[in-house]
Amino acid sequence: MPSPWSKQIAGSIEIDRAGKTGDTVVELWVDGSPIAQPRQRHSGYVCKKTKRVVVKNYIPDDHPIHQWKRIVLTDMRLMMRQMQMETIDFPIAVDLVFVFPRPTSKIRKTKANHRYWHAQTPDKDNLEKAVLDSLNGVAWVDDAIVCRGETTKLVAGDGDRAGVAMRIRRLAEVLTWADSMINSGQQNKLFGA
Repeated sequence: MPSPWSKQIAGSIEIDRAGKTGDTVVELWVDGSPIAQPRQRHSGYVCKKTKRVVVKNYIPDDHPIHQWKRIVLTDMRLMMRQMQMETIDFPIAVDLVFVFPRPTSKIRKTKANHRYWHAQTPDKDNLEKAVLDSLNGVAWVDDAIVCRGETTKLVAGDGDRAGVAMRIRRLAEVLTWADSMINSGQQNKLFGA
């Protein structure tokens, strides 16, 4: 059953059936206001039997992160079923574009409302963690196979929907901007090495 926020998933899906290295495996849009992975809370008690302190880590059941993860997971499962896609078990890059709803105070009635950078909380790493963790065991074997990716945070402009766009790509060669430093053993010149 698709999530209530997903209107038309099939229209935004591209899958690489040829399996060429470096090509896009899948693209997916998930509607909804992005939620970041919160820090765990802790509660402790003394075990009567062993007399030791036991600490339990948890996220409250009513936290909106649980609903956001279910929506992302449901949309990915639906897309994978439609495309007859298997769980990914090779190195991948995951690019994410988070689009946040425009605050009411930033809506202009007479001028165009353009997108702008979302330069405030939540942090991009916590947003990434929520999406990547929610797809463990479904889209990919484990999020440890995500070796690369770009994350962008935007505030919606006129006609934009809030949500997250995902692009999953198969990784080809191992090339980075730091190859010259890695290969030559170059030291950091700032510290006089």
